[in-house]
Amino acid sequence: MLSEALPAESCFKWALFGREPLSQWTVGRTTLLGDAAHPMLPFLGMGATTALQDGLVLARCFRLTSSVDEALACYRNAQLARANFIMEGSLKRGKQTQRDHPETFNADDERNEQSFGLFDYDAGEIELQKAANG
Repeated sequence: MLSEALPAESCFKWALFGREPLSQWTVGRTTLLGDAAHPMLPFLGMGATTALQDGLVLARCFRLTSSVDEALACYRNAQLARANFIMEGSLKRGKQTQRDHPETFNADDERNEQSFGLFDYDAGEIELQKAANG
């Protein structure tokens, strides 16, 4: 067995810690994006991609609006639900793939990046809406 061939002193535990999604990323004129706003477990492979999308959407919101407050509200409206959905999906996928009894895997567990529609999202093309409130 492979585990018997591996010296115990070369093994280590690597902890992954999830966090509940935030309900807001912005306070005043300060906002978070990427891992600061929505740290993701690696089970959907979307952490860096979502951070880049945040940056692109935020830049587009600044071009669309005439004030910082409007731009930050636009960014929140465009990205908050999506990023939190991915965060929660990654946590769920991690629980599914890391369970002690893999025989309990069922058809509902087959959802992945493609079936979630994550590859269909284009941060440069999504419709943005001005929002007066943050």
